[in-house]
Amino acid sequence: MKVLSACWCFSALACLPLYAKDLFNANAVTTDSLPQIAASDSGSDLSSLVGSVIKAQGPFSAFANRDYSSFLDYANVKHAIRFDVNSGGTEAQISIPLTHLKEIFFASNRNALYGEITAFVKRDGAAEWAKFLKAINQLSAVAVSDGNPTSTTALIANSMFDGFGSAASRAREINGKNNSFGISFDGGTFNADGFRGHSYTLPINGYFRATDRMTLHVEIPLQFIEVEGANIYQGGFTVGVPTKLVEASENQPWSWDVTPTAAFALSGSQAMVAGGGLFAGALTNVAAYRWQNITLTYGNFMSFFQGVRLTVGNYDFDSSVSQQIMKNGLRVSVPFADRWLFEAYGIHTKFFRSAAVNSYFTLGVDIGYRLKLKLYGNEVPLGYFTLGFHSDLAGNYDSALFRFGSAWTF
Repeated sequence: MKVLSACWCFSALACLPLYAKDLFNANAVTTDSLPQIAASDSGSDLSSLVGSVIKAQGPFSAFANRDYSSFLDYANVKHAIRFDVNSGGTEAQISIPLTHLKEIFFASNRNALYGEITAFVKRDGAAEWAKFLKAINQLSAVAVSDGNPTSTTALIANSMFDGFGSAASRAREINGKNNSFGISFDGGTFNADGFRGHSYTLPINGYFRATDRMTLHVEIPLQFIEVEGANIYQGGFTVGVPTKLVEASENQPWSWDVTPTAAFALSGSQAMVAGGGLFAGALTNVAAYRWQNITLTYGNFMSFFQGVRLTVGNYDFDSSVSQQIMKNGLRVSVPFADRWLFEAYGIHTKFFRSAAVNSYFTLGVDIGYRLKLKLYGNEVPLGYFTLGFHSDLAGNYDSALFRFGSAWTF
């Protein structure tokens, strides 16, 4: 079924129209003794929607002189936040059932009341908001920092694990050079628990020879995500040291590499009022067996992520991430027609801490081309190009993604 789903993703999902579904929904009802009225609104900008609720604007304008309660759904998490506002717009209580927070705010008017609430989230209440976002990571398939295939933890885990299969690593291996530099583009569509979006990833990586058995691997993964009108920005920096413990030879078909890796990442979404920084560490084992021209590669990966609190100006940001991710993958590589290489792979990803998408499979195929230049009658290897398709598949998540990569050796 997973293979059939992947094929369907490649051929159909990318062509489907993206029907709008707002990330946030607010429902309000009066709570005083007068005849009851109700109203609702939705959008993909949390601050704007909360502003309409507190200021009694738009669909909520009829609440200007009434006591009322409003329940806000955050990215499919029902009744994630509750607002109780008095008739004069001078007092509001915020309740977050997920974290048991109850906070009362006072101001002279509705605009000032909204300002007090936003200032609390950005500064004094940053730790409480971080607890809320941590709960959202566990419940929403489009959370920014953790818990799904487009989250920051998944981006960094992919960057650290996929290094052995990147265009830069392939160029270095196939062309027999010590150093390589590569850049790739990865883009497509995804469906996360009913929300549709686009993701665009730009990994920049390089391999540099340290010793005969050790290499320095540096990668800068950059990612932009658009989901139902909200933009998410992510980026990171990873440093790994691939170390060859067993080297294949003519009489010995096995090889074994171990790579310790460290990383730092940042993410943010103004529309979702989410993001922050995190540190990561990982260890990857890659074992390969060569039979004639065919190579079978198995990779095992274990990583640890911890959020950090960042202060920018008068604002605090805290992702409150604490996660472990494991990956296991198989890749088969078949060279053909002198310069070409066909590869197919499957990877299973598992989040050990609570996550909205607690595990998923990645299925993909790549076709690579080895670039050579004839110089004075001799072939000089220059680089490597790859074109591929892959899909992430889970019960409440699927994607169809296209990849193009290039790398150069020196």
